[in-house]
Amino acid sequence: QKAINAVNTDGITVHVAADTYNESLDFKGKNLTLIADHGSSATTLQPPDGMAAVNFHLNETKASALQNFTVTCGAVNCVSISGASPTIADNVIQAQNQNTGTGIFVTNGKPSITNNTLLNWDKGLYISNPIRYWSNIISNTFRGNNNGIYIEGGGAEWIERNIISDNLNDGIYAGGTFRGLSTPSQMINNTIARN
Repeated sequence: QKAINAVNTDGITVHVAADTYNESLDFKGKNLTLIADHGSSATTLQPPDGMAAVNFHLNETKASALQNFTVTCGAVNCVSISGASPTIADNVIQAQNQNTGTGIFVTNGKPSITNNTLLNWDKGLYISNPIRYWSNIISNTFRGNNNGIYIEGGGAEWIERNIISDNLNDGIYAGGTFRGLSTPSQMINNTIARN
């Protein structure tokens, strides 16, 4: 968090060394990239009990990015996005307790969620957006969750090239059926199996 607090210029990349970090991060509206240089196998974010690992809530844009971490939480919204549209890429986001909490929680946001693995949550990805909001959900893996992707509200989502498999209930829940959405989502070349 100290490194994020110190950034005062857009476009900065903060490089994070391999370690386990027991803290809750807040991007504070800053357009910066937080990247684990040695990848998700060597760098873990594990917040205190009852707290999100990462918060985006001050209108962050896709220039705000979380990349290359393992992120693990208890029964909370682990990566929380509210009124923001960051980039979440190349992370492993895993529940500490089987099938509790939400891996990525999105409300009133248009994030880019790409090449992540979401494991063992109640909801791997939860989205509640109004009409005219559009999240990009591309090339992720959702496995071992109660629900892989859970969509409410009237937003339209672009869901492409994901692997959504071996979840306990619905691979994708969207108001019961995709027709439950008030605007059309795009589903392209996804693998949905054994849910």
